[in-house]
Amino acid sequence: MREKPGSTPNHAVTHRTSREALAAALEGLDESQAAAARAGDGGNLVRAGAGTGKTRTLVARVAHLVGERGESPSGIVLATFTNKAASEIRNRLAPLLGEEGARQVRMGTFHSLGARLLRRHPHAGGLARGFSVIDEDDVRRILRDAVTQGGHVPAGTDPSEIVDAASRQIRQWKSWGLRTGQVEQAGRDRRSDEAERLARVYVAYQHELSRRNLADFGDLVLSALGAMLDDAEVAHQESSAVRHLLVDEAQDANPTQVRFARELSAAHRNVFAVGDEDQSVFSFQGGYPEAIGNLAGPGAREFALTANRRCTDEILAPAVGLVNLNKRRVRKVLRSGVPGGQPGVEVLASERAEGDKVAERVAALVAGGAEPSEIAVLARSAFALHAVEEAMIKARIPYEVTGGQTFVDREEVRDVTAYLRLAVDPHDALAFERVANRPTRGIGPQALEALLSSQARTGEPFHETCANLTSMAGVRLTGNHREGLDSLARALQGLREAYEGDVDADAVVGMILNPNGIGYLAFVESQSKDKTRRRRLESLAAMRRIAREEPDVVMCLERIVLSAEADVAQGEGIVRLSTMHSAKGLEWDHVLCVGFDAGVIPSPRSLDGRHDGVPGDPWDGPAGGGIEEERRLAHVAFTRARKTLDVTAPLSRAGKPVKPSRFLAESGLDPFASMDPFEGRAKAMKKGSAGFGRRSGMRGAR
Repeated sequence: MREKPGSTPNHAVTHRTSREALAAALEGLDESQAAAARAGDGGNLVRAGAGTGKTRTLVARVAHLVGERGESPSGIVLATFTNKAASEIRNRLAPLLGEEGARQVRMGTFHSLGARLLRRHPHAGGLARGFSVIDEDDVRRILRDAVTQGGHVPAGTDPSEIVDAASRQIRQWKSWGLRTGQVEQAGRDRRSDEAERLARVYVAYQHELSRRNLADFGDLVLSALGAMLDDAEVAHQESSAVRHLLVDEAQDANPTQVRFARELSAAHRNVFAVGDEDQSVFSFQGGYPEAIGNLAGPGAREFALTANRRCTDEILAPAVGLVNLNKRRVRKVLRSGVPGGQPGVEVLASERAEGDKVAERVAALVAGGAEPSEIAVLARSAFALHAVEEAMIKARIPYEVTGGQTFVDREEVRDVTAYLRLAVDPHDALAFERVANRPTRGIGPQALEALLSSQARTGEPFHETCANLTSMAGVRLTGNHREGLDSLARALQGLREAYEGDVDADAVVGMILNPNGIGYLAFVESQSKDKTRRRRLESLAAMRRIAREEPDVVMCLERIVLSAEADVAQGEGIVRLSTMHSAKGLEWDHVLCVGFDAGVIPSPRSLDGRHDGVPGDPWDGPAGGGIEEERRLAHVAFTRARKTLDVTAPLSRAGKPVKPSRFLAESGLDPFASMDPFEGRAKAMKKGSAGFGRRSGMRGAR
């Protein structure tokens, strides 16, 4: 399916466009929002603090471009942080532009925008048509082969250590814009021995991806950028079609995404970048606070949105106070004018006592009429949620955990995507190896090795390899083996025929799940324990929803692989337990921030691993991590709360004493500020908790 960007003329949607609705989208904006939405051409930088209505401003910007300036929706590209954000914006645009007009606005994450460009111009990006996008599990499998077969393991070194280091470094290099051509460039400056070893692994790994016609997440943007840099015709075609580029959450962009955006907007140079430097928390993915300014470009007009429409002023006070301790050009201002109770702060004797107190607080909120789905428990790291999980189970409070594992990392998601990959490419050895025995078919290790070796030798599709294995000399098969292989051959052939016959994605996923096809749904139900069955079934339901929204099998597969945890709807009546990073972009009525002790936040690993970087150097990337990013992360966590905020800290973790986080004092939430610290901590250890009546109606120690 070939996508032609910008091919629909404006007159195709004008009769569906409601001028009244477009005008209404621009009414009710505050002065700053209206000024930003109606800004002129060129670079525009909108600094939008948490809860200041950036999504509404983005929608209003599109309404202004289409309704007041007569721009074609097909000439507008909107890059978002998650697919969920893109869907929300599209839903808001539909009443303004009509369903067709809203569809014509091209939007999605940088990864999905890059993937679409590569689907249109695969060869320019070093790929062939029908390439597959692999997840982290497949990345590590290919890296392991590249490391062990290429002689990149020093004597006495565990190969898995090299794989771990290479995985992290290659991901960073791709986010910083380092291409293998630059690694192989003659006469370049030599790096450290470790960097040179990993660079050789990078080249070998990328060669293997190319041989198999595969791309990893980093390639989707880096290879799309490469296609535009290396092919003038591709660059002209793509950038000419982008009249206006809008970027949401611009502070999260990495250098490769920034450069990709600059290339996309090169023809018309109209960039509208919206973001907040104080929510830049993804340096491990290459994000950096200055990205928003680099996207908008030099000389960009600047707008500041400071009216918060989410939190109470009492919640904003510690959040703003914390980030104002960072080095900054302009002091942070964020106000709502909405009064509320003071945030609750409690110090507990241990992480177990903390978990019990959190469960008690959640139960009290629900008993007071709060919806469970409007309650979230957030921690800097997933391990700080373990005691909360135990307490929630003990209290019989339904919950779900996000942040420790991404959606695409889930076993059931990997299995279904592997089947979809085999429908698109029946020669995909990684996908076949994953699902040959899922559901169980009695195919043992020797038979599997014979299948893989035979396919590598003949180059035939795997469904033919399965059907032909019984006639191979020296291969002995039992009746169960033959039955399993016949079943697998028929199933894979059916998937391939469905794909070639343009059967829609929902039907193909149905073939994978249903008993008269592969029967994967029954397999999940039989293999899952009660604790995991609901989550796994929800994953499969989410995949069916994506398949209905994306009828093209390749695009559906791409959506699934690129789906973030935040793109998957939370179940009703379920309390969310999440890492702070995964909570970004979300909001709840009631937020409980746990694990505010020195061993968790600020993260010692982030402080120790601060990366100073060299601006513009694809080998070193921008600066990231450190205490300032940790403050920004706490700022993000606090500003997820609409009505109430609780912050808790244990005085011991894993049986060892710990100190409360410095962020409690820095944000003005220090529970020991009004008493002798040794006396206060002694009371906490003795009684099991020290609660300080910060929220209206709360009492002191209890």
